[in-house]
Amino acid sequence: PLRVVATFADGSTSDVTSQSTFSSSAPAIAAVSSSGVRGIVSGLSAGSASVVAWFGSRSVSAPVTVTAAAISSIELTPRTVTISGNGVVSVRARATYADGSQSDVTEQALWSSDDVNIAPVSNVAGARGQVRGLGGGSTIIHATLGSIRAQADVTVQAAT
Repeated sequence: PLRVVATFADGSTSDVTSQSTFSSSAPAIAAVSSSGVRGIVSGLSAGSASVVAWFGSRSVSAPVTVTAAAISSIELTPRTVTISGNGVVSVRARATYADGSQSDVTEQALWSSDDVNIAPVSNVAGARGQVRGLGGGSTIIHATLGSIRAQADVTVQAAT
């Protein structure tokens, strides 16, 4: 919530939030209520905006920065991968954020394999998370986004 306090010519002050009109320079980033309970700013997407409050002919602006919620964990699906021969399996990465929201981050994650001779994993746009079987054995693949990392176990069964 924002609060608008007017200072009058006699030096007195008064909270005039409920009589003020509000607007946002970027309503897709930061929306602000101008009716009902006024001055409530809601972050909608990451970025910057300026919120302006009008009381009579006077205005004041406040900068607003909306940051993306921090990632608290990443989960890979499937968590256990079995590949026959030189087959390919797509693994998806789903992030859970501090605010409880979730999103698919397969294309944003950096993918790696502990043993690329058994099962390399793609970092090519549009094919990220695709694991290819090369040699028989087991390894672990990882998806990393920022400082958060997740892993999946991969078993490649030699082609018969």
